[in-house]
Amino acid sequence: MSLALLVTACGAGKSDSVAEDGAKSEASTSAEPNAKALSTDELEKAVLADGDVEGYKVTKPGPADITEKATANRAECTPLAEVSSGLAQGEPVATVQRKVLQEPAKKPSEGVVTGSDEDKKLSDMTEDELDKALQEFEDSFTSALSMTATLDSLDTYDARERGRP
Repeated sequence: MSLALLVTACGAGKSDSVAEDGAKSEASTSAEPNAKALSTDELEKAVLADGDVEGYKVTKPGPADITEKATANRAECTPLAEVSSGLAQGEPVATVQRKVLQEPAKKPSEGVVTGSDEDKKLSDMTEDELDKALQEFEDSFTSALSMTATLDSLDTYDARERGRP
């Protein structure tokens, strides 16, 4: 539902944005921020850690995992492109990111013919044994490649520095 709202906002006309801006100005002036932006160290304590989510491996992302810039074909769609790419909006005081990978159900080495003393050589296998070994290999290979990867990003902002009271 959140994505649908962002996509709808991306396609909104100017008359819609004027009405939204008027409503936003009233709400933002009536409530004063009462919290200071968190530091990187504080965000490090709050971000997901390995072991927090069963069945997932949580690590710090490498340079290849992080997008530096996102673009869109229309200027009003750029925020949507940035959010879907894991980029922070505006200038955050601090940012912490984690890569969250779903662990495969089967390890690739399970069920694979290895040639050890316990396994038969391929030349000694019957056609049924070869079919079974091939199916186990395909299943473990597919399982290793079909996983979910997510970028978890925490950003903190100081409202006073962004021109708000």
